[in-house]
Amino acid sequence: AVTLNTNRNGSGAFMTRTGHVFLGWSLNQNASTAEYRDQATVTNLSTPGGAGSVTLYAVWAAISSPGAVTVTEGQEARFTTSVSDAAATYQWQSSSDFGGTWSNITGATGKVYKIDVTTSGDDTHLFRCVVTIGGFSGVSAQAVLRVNKLDSNKAIIRFNLGENYTSYIDEHSGTITVFVPKGTVVTSMTPIITLSTGATVSPQSGVAQDFTSSVTYTVTADDGSKKTYTVTVMEGDSSYHIINIQQAEGGQVTTN
Repeated sequence: AVTLNTNRNGSGAFMTRTGHVFLGWSLNQNASTAEYRDQATVTNLSTPGGAGSVTLYAVWAAISSPGAVTVTEGQEARFTTSVSDAAATYQWQSSSDFGGTWSNITGATGKVYKIDVTTSGDDTHLFRCVVTIGGFSGVSAQAVLRVNKLDSNKAIIRFNLGENYTSYIDEHSGTITVFVPKGTVVTSMTPIITLSTGATVSPQSGVAQDFTSSVTYTVTADDGSKKTYTVTVMEGDSSYHIINIQQAEGGQVTTN
């Protein structure tokens, strides 16, 4: 009888192969399941003529690669791995120093590991899964998580109510003043609004408004933060007003 024992060739870590778990031994070079588990005692192995040697082949279970994941901040991130052996157990690990050190993730013991809400702090973290079958462990390929940070910019860059109307945007106070000639009808004016990248505005650009009184616009950034602007339309010559406002507040003036 022969006892199949990997420790005869080294430590328990001797039977390792990247992205695989050692299952045992087989007489078939292409076997996907092990005829003999490690530590098994095998009897009646024979060769033609009763002489020569018997070759046993190591059988491995491939661990599927989790694959890189890219999400936007606040979204869910999900990593998945598996092996064909139903007896396998799983333990996910993470690394925040580019693979220098790895730590077990508490409770992450299934085929799927999920981060419900990602943050910018999760960006570039690595994840892998340790899969164990019959006392032998293998490690999946590592997968990187990329988290695209949400933009916090929420500015009205340009507020256009029509040709030759001058607009003054004061970012500090959140006010926009538009100067129009005397006699201009302001009860239904349609602004074209240019925003910082990724931002939205309410009321929307291109929607007519009554500017008899000031109108409030709310700009929302990608990250959900908001900024309000109060838009006031003034009739008359803009030159005097603009000069005084610039000297007092240093705002931005645009001519449409």
